[in-house]
This record gives sequence, C-alpha cells and structure tokens, in this order.
Amino acid sequence: MDTIRTNKDNAINEAEEQWEVDNIHRDTLLPESSEESTQDELSGLEQSPLFQLSLASKELFHSNFLSWLLLQYPALGAEVLARWIGEEGSSCSINRVEREQKNRDLVVYFTAAAGQSKVLTIENKVKSTPDLAQLEKYANGSGDQDYFLLLSLTRPSFMMGDSIQLQNGKVWAFLNYKRLGELLEPLCEPIRQSSPYHAFLLRDYVSFIKKLHRVGQSAELNPAVDNYDWYAPSNRWLSRLRTLRLYDLYVKHVHAQLAWEFHKRMESEIPSLPLTLETAWENAPVGHAFTNSGMTKGTGLSEIKYVVGTLSGKPVVLGVQIQGEQFRLFVESRIKAKEMAEMLLQEKEWFRFDQIDLFEGQVYPIRRGQTFNSFTTTFQYQYVKLKECSIQELIRISVNCIAKLHDNKQRIVELLCLDTN
Repeated sequence: MDTIRTNKDNAINEAEEQWEVDNIHRDTLLPESSEESTQDELSGLEQSPLFQLSLASKELFHSNFLSWLLLQYPALGAEVLARWIGEEGSSCSINRVEREQKNRDLVVYFTAAAGQSKVLTIENKVKSTPDLAQLEKYANGSGDQDYFLLLSLTRPSFMMGDSIQLQNGKVWAFLNYKRLGELLEPLCEPIRQSSPYHAFLLRDYVSFIKKLHRVGQSAELNPAVDNYDWYAPSNRWLSRLRTLRLYDLYVKHVHAQLAWEFHKRMESEIPSLPLTLETAWENAPVGHAFTNSGMTKGTGLSEIKYVVGTLSGKPVVLGVQIQGEQFRLFVESRIKAKEMAEMLLQEKEWFRFDQIDLFEGQVYPIRRGQTFNSFTTTFQYQYVKLKECSIQELIRISVNCIAKLHDNKQRIVELLCLDTN
C-alpha cells in the first residue's frame, strides 16, 4: 500500500511540475503591460481560468481567494500586510482570518512584535464602488490597534492624497489591484517550493488582476475632456465589455464618479445648501441634498436628491436623475407623489425643461392621458432624451436645476403644504 501511495504521490508531483513548465510562466510570454492596449488586456482576461471563475461573484471571489492565500501561507501573508499595521513582516504573525465578520469583507488578526494584538479590516471593491458612509460606519467605535485598508479596482473620487481621512480621525489606507499584484508576485517562488499548483494559481491570479486594473483605469472619469457617450450605439468598447461580463462593473464606476462630481459642484456653487452622505432618501435629513448612483435594468444612473420637506411625516424629495440616454426631473414620496408632481408642473415650479439650454425637442412621456412616467407610485418623473454632450455640460445643467430648486424652495414648500422641521 505504501508503495502504491508513493507512486501516486510521485505521479501527482510530476504532473504538477509539468503543469508549471507548461503554464506557470505563460504570462511572461505576453507583451509588457505598458505596450498593451486595453483591448489586449481584455483578450488576456478571456484566457485566464481564474478570471472566468471570478465572474460568478466578483468581490466574493477575490475576498475568498485572498483569505485562502493568507490561511495557507500566513507567514508570507504577514510580509505583505504588515506595512498596514505599522509592523515589519518578519516581526508579526497572522493568527486568524475572518470572512464577512459584521459584513466586513476580510478581517485579519495579528500578533505584533511586542506581543499586542492588531486587527486589519480589508474592504474589497471590484464590481461595486467605494462608499464613504460605509467606510465611516466600519471605523466607528474602533480602537487604537484597529487598522483599515480599502482594496479597490478604482480610486475613490472622494479620496484626497494616498489615503482616506475620516471625520472621527481614523484613516483608511488605499490599495489598488495593480499594486496588490506587484506585492503578491514575489510570493510565487517560495510557494512553488511547497506546491507548484498553488504557485500556478497565484501567478494566474496576479496576471489577471493586473489586466483587470487596466480595465478599471478605463473607467476613470476626466470631466474636463470626457463626453457622455456611454450608451451611444457606436461605443464598441461597451460591447466588448458586455461580452466579458464587465459591462456592469464599468458602468457602475463611471456613474459613481459622475455622482461625486455633482456633489463637488454643489459644494462649490450652492454653499447655502447642506449636503449629506446619506444615500437612502427616506433617511436623509430635511433640507439636505445628496448624490447617489446605481444600476437598474442593465443601465447605470447618477442622481441628485433634495429633501425639501415632509408630508405627514414622510420625506418629499425633488431631484435630477440621469439614466442611460434620459435626463429626468422627478418627485419622490410615499404620499401623494403624483398629486404633488402635477401641482408643481401646473404651477411651473418644477419640470421646467424649457429653461435648460442643452435640450431641445420632446418631453416624455408622450402617450395621450399620461403626464408622468413612474416607478411604483412613489417616483414620478418626466424626461428628455440626452444628446451626446460633454461631462462638464451635464454636470452644469444638473447642478443648475438643483440651484433653481434651492432658490424656489420656500414657494414649493408653501405650495405643497410641507413641514420643514
């Protein structure tokens, strides 16, 4: 029996070694990333088995893979992560790794050089976008030995410098996927000594996250020069992303950045309008505005919402929403949303597309007897179709709508008999 087991082990080792020869260095045969176009990166992703597996659940896959790596090779993992807890890699050790502890993606527990315990919380963002309110929530109530690391495919629009400084004094360090790949790559050789198969997996992972980073970079918004052409039929780039099931990732990221540009413009141009980071409209404070982004029915959206008052204790929100090729003005409320929308339209206090210089032509809906489109009964809106325009123009007209709304707020409150307390 021992002879059979030994022969079997030898066969497995020989197979792993041959796998290494055939596959483990295949990424070195690719052109240097600086010479590859983003289209080449997409082709490289198509060839990666780990990338294909990751599509089932993008963020969970990465968190699970990193958790597996840290548990299998804790000493090597400590060398990579120690810098974010103020330690040297050789002077600390990883005790345990938790997944989804209090909704946190990864929580890594260390014993430091002096014997004290330290904890590193890692929030992972691939398909979704970084959320400042979420980062603040996770850091609230943390101690002196708690540390925070945001691992994200794209750089958060709200980050100034190399880290995120919170109001409570805590700091989230930032790590992108390209840099993660650079830190993990040197681990391949020592891991190969114990398992060529694990080394192959890690090399494939490093290769594909570097390529994925390039795709993420393509979603970096430059408002000064970019156009809002994300849904134009001529946009072949989006068609390619759909094929690789990366379309939603791209669209969510560009719309999140557009929403943050709305926030910054309101901050500078409407200083009397208080802004909140709350993104749930029923929880936002009265008299405050906020921006948000998301994706519904395969199309991204960016929006500005202004809580002008309450009716029977329920918030009444007016706002601007850009989704796909539609520029919308809306009313949102749990109570009498349609009645309030009709009143505002009749009194010409809202839905004034004629005052927006970028648009010409038809206001929708156009069906006879239908004044508004709606999502359930709470969200009533009209829209015009967006022509291709610059991001700067889109930001300008969106914020101008909110500025006029803010100037007319008192008349709207009186017209709708709202409470502002």
